[in-house]
Amino acid sequence: MTTLKDIAKQAGVSVAAVSYVINGKKQLSEETTRRIEAAISESNYSPHTLAKSLRMGKTQTIGVLVEDVRGLPTADIVNGVEDYLETKGYQMILNDLHMLEKLYNQYDQIEDFKEYINDRVQLILRSHVDGIIYVGLHDRHIDTIINPITTPFVFAYSHGTCNDHYVTYNNFDSAINATNYLIEHGHREIAVIAGHPDSFPTHERMKGFVAAMEKAGLPVHPEFVSYGDWEYESGYRLTQQLLTLPHRPSAIFVM
Repeated sequence: MTTLKDIAKQAGVSVAAVSYVINGKKQLSEETTRRIEAAISESNYSPHTLAKSLRMGKTQTIGVLVEDVRGLPTADIVNGVEDYLETKGYQMILNDLHMLEKLYNQYDQIEDFKEYINDRVQLILRSHVDGIIYVGLHDRHIDTIINPITTPFVFAYSHGTCNDHYVTYNNFDSAINATNYLIEHGHREIAVIAGHPDSFPTHERMKGFVAAMEKAGLPVHPEFVSYGDWEYESGYRLTQQLLTLPHRPSAIFVM
């Protein structure tokens, strides 16, 4: 196996000079740099990436821990993360918790799996990642799930506390925009099929819906408000119920 000493001998320079060129820590003359680069190329030398990264204090690797890669919109989030990391010369380590069947839309029960999740966090940390992104199955507060760590940590499609870093969408404003779209298209009798009544996104979206309706001076009929469980079956069933009402809505906002 080719070593730095072999390259230094071939280029007629010191081992330190070869190290400077490989790590980019010191500017050498153009001619010396050219000789060293030529020797590296001819010898097909490849430094031990992890060892080099540890010496420099960064591995240019981000760990991505997902509750379940099959969940919506997990795949799109992961693809977006990977695409961006590639533009910055980073790589991604993906770890799937396989929580879809374990939770089955009872997303707030994630607390029951705290030990399991933190074991996976520690597994990722053993790869010396520069940071971790946690991608939830559902937009909710999970700041108590992850034990304190010093490695940078970001929640995606989920919330930490105001002191944590997280990326998600604004449920309240999104609901206002969706409701206003229906109002602007002439609808006045608008029904809503919301998600689980105890869900954080449901609360925020319902507040946005009601705010938009009140601002437009439109009533929110109690019989037009239904709560499902995020599954297709409940959405279909509740839609059928709305369509059988004597006084039917002209539009349905499905959250």
